[in-house]
Amino acid sequence: MSLSHIFLKLDVWHFLLNKEFYMKNTKKLNFPILVVFTVIIAAIALAACSNPSGTTSGSSVTTPDPCEDGHDFVDGECTLCGADDFPTAAGLYLGAPADLTSASVPIVGIAANDVAAAVDRVILDGNENNGAYTLLLSANVEVDDQQSLNVDNRPLTIIGIGGERTISRTENGVTFSIAQWATVTIGNNITLRGREGNNNPVVTVNTNATFIMLDGSKITGNVMSGSGDNGAGVSVANATFHMNGGDITGNTNNGGAFANLSTGGLSVSGTGQAQLNGGSITGNTGRHDDVLVSANYQTRFRLSGDAKVGKLSLNASASERPSINITSEWTGSVGSLSLAANTANFTGTGNTVIGWWAPPRTVLSGTVDASVVSKFAVVQFMNNAGDTQPISPTHVIDAGGVLQAVP
Repeated sequence: MSLSHIFLKLDVWHFLLNKEFYMKNTKKLNFPILVVFTVIIAAIALAACSNPSGTTSGSSVTTPDPCEDGHDFVDGECTLCGADDFPTAAGLYLGAPADLTSASVPIVGIAANDVAAAVDRVILDGNENNGAYTLLLSANVEVDDQQSLNVDNRPLTIIGIGGERTISRTENGVTFSIAQWATVTIGNNITLRGREGNNNPVVTVNTNATFIMLDGSKITGNVMSGSGDNGAGVSVANATFHMNGGDITGNTNNGGAFANLSTGGLSVSGTGQAQLNGGSITGNTGRHDDVLVSANYQTRFRLSGDAKVGKLSLNASASERPSINITSEWTGSVGSLSLAANTANFTGTGNTVIGWWAPPRTVLSGTVDASVVSKFAVVQFMNNAGDTQPISPTHVIDAGGVLQAVP
């Protein structure tokens, strides 16, 4: 609040408290004029009180009353008041992040930054405290073994406090295995880092489980060999993945068995469902690089929000072809789209890539028009050796998202 506002309010209250004095000593002042003058002064004072920063509506200033230092006053309210009302101590808490306040205390008996002990508590003690859990980390953590969550009704959210916090393995293997209706969320300041020469993905999601990534989360650094049919970052099979933010980047799948399905970033198979509402899956390396969606009539892959994918492959079988569902909210992009098949020849007799993708074939569904199709910068066919050829000039994806043969 500025000094001018303070003096103005003092002048107004001085006038109101001493109005009898002013009325007796201003005989020449007409009473109605005095009333109008009083109303105007009161209105000015009220405006000053309701806008202590002295800014116009919609503007932003630093530390206006009653905001705390470092907060902004916008459109009549403090945008960050309450943001500091969150625990600052590392530990496992009973409750979802939205349920916690600065008065919340960690569960007794779980040491700070002990991921393995926290996961065990959620699994073993969850029958007593059925509900959500939040794990806050204030340091980087190495785990010796796979962290397996396979219980429902006890969702676990992991958040880093005080900066980016990394969870990594001391030896080869999966870092988080999520199954049996369990739900795990990695939030702000959490990075899951893989290993050089690993033989498994960083995260596997199976059997009706759910894995969620939020803004500020990351999965990176996994260089995998010997398990080609999984994504080196995240492998989803018969389960659900929601990417609401974050990054899957810098992962490599060098192949091995089923090298034709090797994927650096995310793989989705079986009855798996992946919805990308935000975030980015780019900069991964494998036969299919960033994302592979395998053939199954129950597999679902959806793009929404500002989700971005570098290289995306849809892998057909002789009888089934996956597709991409587009929502009206999607503003992101896909660098390249490969219509792949587990066969060697593009054309000719017998099993061929183009034969398995025989048009007309729906590739994009949902909210699709020419502008959406143009967000797929490159569209190509791919065989099981990773060779590619453009779909043009023999084929095109029309404004409805359907692969068509060019007459």
